[in-house]
Amino acid sequence: MREGLWPTVLGTVVTAAGAGLLRRNKTAATGLLGFGLAHVLLGALDLSERRKPMGIWNRIARRTMRLTRLQPLWKPILNGWRG
Repeated sequence: MREGLWPTVLGTVVTAAGAGLLRRNKTAATGLLGFGLAHVLLGALDLSERRKPMGIWNRIARRTMRLTRLQPLWKPILNGWRG
């Protein structure tokens, strides 16, 4: 399942609930509408962000981060071989 789909669906449901409450309780309804629309917006941004192909600089940065996380494992091995 795509990342960002659940916040978008949740935001749609909360927005619909807020719209349904507009005549009964205006304060709660506007709060629900705001939270719902925020979820829809953030979920849509997340969905659109994942569709872009990963550029070469992002790939290099990811590989560097992976090597940095593995550094405590391989650094003692290299030091042991050298000395």
